[in-house]
Amino acid sequence: MLTMTSREAEHDFTKLLDTSQREPVMITRQGRPISMVISPCADLKSAFTQFMQIVRAIAPLDGVDAVHEFDRIVANQGKRADGLTEAEIAAWVHESR
Repeated sequence: MLTMTSREAEHDFTKLLDTSQREPVMITRQGRPISMVISPCADLKSAFTQFMQIVRAIAPLDGVDAVHEFDRIVANQGKRADGLTEAEIAAWVHESR
């Protein structure tokens, strides 16, 4: 995952957009994460993989903890995690490493 300062993101917005098409981009200010940029994606697996890369970078989770946190976030967004099993989520987390 690429990390850019807020100043770099501002001055090279094209690079930010281009990179976010391939991988999540963390934007920092004074060394702290302030934003993450990911590309909207029709493929649920790709979007979830990018989301897990972000979560792992900010607060590493694995296994059952990752499943519970994902379920909590999805529930708070009013969406459902239909069809995602613990094994699939764990596999996607490990694929993205």
